[in-house]
Amino acid sequence: RRLGSGRSLVITMGDMLPLPMERPRSVVFADPPSAPVAESIRATIRSATNLPASGVIAGGELIDGPTSGVGRSWTYLIAPARSFSFLIAPGYGRSSATLELPDVDGTMRTMTITAHGPTRAGRRADLATATAAARGLWSRFGPGPYFRLAVVSIPSVSFAHEFPGLVTIGGTFTGAWRRHVVRHEVAHQWWQTMVATDQGRDPWMDEAITEWSAQRLAGATRATQTTTCTRPIDGPSYRATGYYRTLFGAGQFFDCVYLRGPRLFYAVGDAVGGARLEACLAAYAQANRFGSPAPAVLIGALRGCAETDSERAAVEAAIATYLTPATLAE
Repeated sequence: RRLGSGRSLVITMGDMLPLPMERPRSVVFADPPSAPVAESIRATIRSATNLPASGVIAGGELIDGPTSGVGRSWTYLIAPARSFSFLIAPGYGRSSATLELPDVDGTMRTMTITAHGPTRAGRRADLATATAAARGLWSRFGPGPYFRLAVVSIPSVSFAHEFPGLVTIGGTFTGAWRRHVVRHEVAHQWWQTMVATDQGRDPWMDEAITEWSAQRLAGATRATQTTTCTRPIDGPSYRATGYYRTLFGAGQFFDCVYLRGPRLFYAVGDAVGGARLEACLAAYAQANRFGSPAPAVLIGALRGCAETDSERAAVEAAIATYLTPATLAE
């Protein structure tokens, strides 16, 4: 499949999740800068043997192929999109729910959310969380990228990941933490699928805002997790040292980005009010639909929330506390 820039899209299937890779035969698991948006991606999944329709799961809309029973060919369309991802899980069942939500032009449309997994109870629990999350995110940040979303449980995996129109949730997550992870991954449909970033260089524009959004969905008004990180987020150093090397090494990536990063947004919210900050970020999200704004654009949105001198001073103090001068200069 070819994206807008002419890059090849290769789907690598594994026992955990699909990985859209920019380079054919690449074996490096990393978050590259987001690919340019293609007007649409059409993909056909073919099998040499019959597969149950409930076990073929993809981001996008099914435009040809069986929705029940068995089959050997399914064609999906996702538009616009940077990538296409799919899973084959023959033993999975499917549960679904719908929401009536406004599109960007105000027209009410039906959003379909499906949950996929080996047990009905697990699917129903994920579906309830994802449906509430989608409704809450829509009301806070405006229309999301798609009116279809698949939430897929991946057994024996202790991490989760987002793709256009599809999120995977590790099967080892349970209880309240699993509900939080589902909210986090659904929020990625706004922050990364729709409003993209260079994830390895500026993860605060991706993971930190997503984590803050997920916490807000649960009613949080303050950071909910403790952190030992005291360093400001430095985008250039993350790209220089390598995103996942830093994440899994001694660089405190998780602590500084996922745990401390949301505090930037809480601090700005303390200065201007949580509801006003959400309104500012909604305007930022809708103005940059399927774009890849530079850090200065999001920083400008945060600064633009302040209406008084005291608010402006507090917002500047928050930015200076949580972001390095190098990040501000990007």
